[in-house]
Amino acid sequence: MKLILFYLFAIISTNLVCSEIVWQKRYGGKLMDAAHDSYMNHDSTIVIVGKTSSPSKSPKNDGSHSDLYIIKLDSDGEIIWENSIGGSKDDQIYSFDRCTDGGYICTGYSASPEPPINSKSTRNLWAIKCDRNGKMVWSKTYGGSSLEIGKSIKCTDDGGCIIAGSTSSTDDNLNENNGDFDYWILKLDRNGSIEWQELYGGKRSDRAGGIILLSDGNYLVAGNTESSDGDIQNPRVSKTQDIWVIKIDQVGKIIWENNYGGSDSEYFQAVMELSDGNILLTTETGSTDGHFHTNKGRKDVGLIKIDSKGNFQWSKSYGGSGMDGGGWIVEDNSGKIYLSAITQSYELKGHSGGFDCMLLQLDQKGEILSQEIYGGNFYDVINDIKIDSNGNLIMSGYSQSNDGSTGTSHGGADFWIIKITN
Repeated sequence: MKLILFYLFAIISTNLVCSEIVWQKRYGGKLMDAAHDSYMNHDSTIVIVGKTSSPSKSPKNDGSHSDLYIIKLDSDGEIIWENSIGGSKDDQIYSFDRCTDGGYICTGYSASPEPPINSKSTRNLWAIKCDRNGKMVWSKTYGGSSLEIGKSIKCTDDGGCIIAGSTSSTDDNLNENNGDFDYWILKLDRNGSIEWQELYGGKRSDRAGGIILLSDGNYLVAGNTESSDGDIQNPRVSKTQDIWVIKIDQVGKIIWENNYGGSDSEYFQAVMELSDGNILLTTETGSTDGHFHTNKGRKDVGLIKIDSKGNFQWSKSYGGSGMDGGGWIVEDNSGKIYLSAITQSYELKGHSGGFDCMLLQLDQKGEILSQEIYGGNFYDVINDIKIDSNGNLIMSGYSQSNDGSTGTSHGGADFWIIKITN
């Protein structure tokens, strides 16, 4: 009897709610406002970047395009400062990091041809330096006459930064393009000048989505590949696209590369190095073979663990019968892993409608310790997760719900920020 009760308790405790909402707030105007990335300061203030098309947040915007929107919040979610930057066309930021001087460098893309942005095509990679109060220091675009995008950026100890993005251009010093889109890594100095740049890929589409600085001083770049040639030396698992990971040294030379996935397409989401030196990758997947063995619905949130040399360790799939995706990850001081994703699986306890946020607490083997759902009656999407100095979780994204369950709606979609006890 005691053994039965022990196993019953273990099953129940897996589904216990381990955290509570401290506060959740929405920020924005009447149109589309969406948070894409955040930076947690040591004093538990947080800076968040994303996009806005609301004239009340970007006065020069007539509502026809997106501008950069950056805000700083105190630990209670009150705005310390906010700013918007952009031109006459779409200007979007996906990633940013804090620099050694206390300012911030952001990356994404811009289509605005006029100063200070000066895009040369319908979409150039855009990097913008802001001071510690969110005011622009400099703005530069990079690329040729075709399409570029910056998806991930990390500041470096020399005051510069390194950017992972993609390009399909074959001009303006990009004539070594392998075909279609290539991974494009740029090392910039503190003034935004290119110190070095490298292209990686094959004849088909290869798009970088994330870059991290490893504990050994090298870099890890992850994204998607459709190629089976060029720099992609291992046979592709999928007939469409795999996750492709390359480790490069401090001047861009490949140390190793490997690809992961199954017969279905994998869509890379995030990468992080664990405290033990191993690597976690998240993806949207529908595969039941290759590196994945189970699928619970249309698409699942996939988690892959590899070692420091790129060797596959294990994978997990999470979700329900519907469409589940995203997958932003953070590790706390005790070694627990928090994965925030989006779910459209209506049978999951707590699902309210449309897309909701799904928060998983995992152990080091990827087993679920707890699962919680947050959201309202429409689309509620999380794009990032951080931990503050007190161990609380801060998730940022956007909400389109209008039933009050995600805070007061300003109209359209708003920045949606949730603070949760750990």
